[in-house]
Amino acid sequence: MSVRNFPYLVRRGWGLGKFICIELDEGNSSNESCYLVDVKAKNLEKVEATKNFACLYKLNVMSFLKHGKEGLSALYSLIEDIKCLAPNIPIILEDCNSPETAFDYFKADAVIVNPYPGIEMLTHFTRDDKGVFVICRAFDGKFQETDVRLFNEEQRLFFEGRLEREEWPCVVPAYDYVAHSVINSCNPKMNCGLVMNARNHNDLTRVRLIVGGEMPILATNISKNESEIIRTILAGKSRSQGIILMARRDMSLDEIEDLHFLINFHVYS
Repeated sequence: MSVRNFPYLVRRGWGLGKFICIELDEGNSSNESCYLVDVKAKNLEKVEATKNFACLYKLNVMSFLKHGKEGLSALYSLIEDIKCLAPNIPIILEDCNSPETAFDYFKADAVIVNPYPGIEMLTHFTRDDKGVFVICRAFDGKFQETDVRLFNEEQRLFFEGRLEREEWPCVVPAYDYVAHSVINSCNPKMNCGLVMNARNHNDLTRVRLIVGGEMPILATNISKNESEIIRTILAGKSRSQGIILMARRDMSLDEIEDLHFLINFHVYS
């Protein structure tokens, strides 16, 4: 199998007008053999139908882990089959806290991680050919809005410059600080991305200013309203790239295709 490179595959996808992350089905069956056969078949059918639109495919490790060894075998097999069906589309894993498990065993291309145990953990996931998406402001919550006191003058000047303010207070929201920490802690070769709530348009705009134009932003919880989706695209994109929208699991194939054309129209406008 040829070597896969996450930054290259994402840029390639953007160049082909692909800006959607497809969240694959987790399955709820308690019967392992049924889970292995039915859920795998359903997901591969979805991959086949969406590979012309997808920039990423996302799988949740915990939903497979609850089925024990049979579930993990199903996940391993599913990832291998997705690579055969869609060899140029990266696979991202959620709820996988070990880089060895994610990258060496499952051979995924990227992971979604929570920064709050400590931003230093990102160094364990950083590899030149892999990606790390850090949860920045993925949901509404007081914790993510909590003010964080800046430690030094250098940090204060950073926020003043990025957000084009003549003066900046000594505290910033936690999600601003996460964005700052990621771009100062991770490999700058576009290996890192941020996960943002698609409906927090003002926060999305701020974070894009903070991280600049190269970093991918994965926008989750997209609205069903077209005008709201357009606001998300315009807030999160940088030039003609940078934004990836997570398709809701309840979206039909026709709705995903419509989203694909909507994103392309407004990304390139």
